[in-house]
Amino acid sequence: LGLISLASWVQTIIVLLFVLVSFLIFREKEFVSKDKNYEEVQEAKAKKEKRRQRRRKFFKVDQIKNFFARLFGPLIKMANARRQRKEEKERNGG
Repeated sequence: LGLISLASWVQTIIVLLFVLVSFLIFREKEFVSKDKNYEEVQEAKAKKEKRRQRRRKFFKVDQIKNFFARLFGPLIKMANARRQRKEEKERNGG
């Protein structure tokens, strides 16, 4: 029972971390009311975009995307080439 208990605690901590990250990402939702003028709406949009850029920089989203693109790029190219050959074969009658 000790190992199962440890596994449940680890799972609980992982779930709590995901909930915390989700809360931090989505906590500052701003709803634009109709009584705001154009400048206030644009200012709110700029503020939101600035926060988004800070999050992307903090979580290094671009580096992660580049890593996965380099990692899976050859596989994707190979799959696309295979699919194109298959489609050409079907168009040419078999």
